Amino acid sequence: MSLFFMNMSQDAQCIERKLTFELENQKETLLKEKRNLSDLENDLYYQKQNLAKEVNS
Repeated sequence: MSLFFMNMSQDAQCIERKLTFELENQKETLLKEKRNLSDLENDLYYQKQNLAKEVNS
């Protein structure tokens, strides 16, 4: 019986490591997407500024 619980504990630890790894990957992906969106937002801001300058010229 003790072996059964040891195996269950090891299985749970393995699942936890796998899920942690997957969550870390998702976190990194989201951080990259956030940076990309921030870059796009900055580009849009500068394009808007340039258009405003052209209109006012």
